[in-house]
Amino acid sequence: MKRFALFFLFLISLSLLACSKEDPLQTLDLPSDSAMNDANRFALIIETYVSLLDKPGDDGITVSHARKFDVFPVEGLEIVKEDGEQVLWVNLGKGWIQRSSVQLYSSKEKVLTAAKKLK
Repeated sequence: MKRFALFFLFLISLSLLACSKEDPLQTLDLPSDSAMNDANRFALIIETYVSLLDKPGDDGITVSHARKFDVFPVEGLEIVKEDGEQVLWVNLGKGWIQRSSVQLYSSKEKVLTAAKKLK
């Protein structure tokens, strides 16, 4: 009976620990030498006109603008949680932009070729 009680207490404590709320990932800074960054070195703007923000996220302030087919070197990537969803932001040096507004390429030649074909 004593073994059963200990086993029962162990199961209860295990279930309480397993059900504890985890702190969701808010942001993730990727190092400049990560594999994700190596494949995405240049960005081609695909929106007609976009604002570049001073920081990633919806609360950033517009610091610059870019037009369709502008090419920028990618200086960094960051994942930010917004309204319960994770959004990837791209640092173009002059400001931050959502990943959905750019196409990423591994080399300058590839991004320039893509820009010519899309025009």
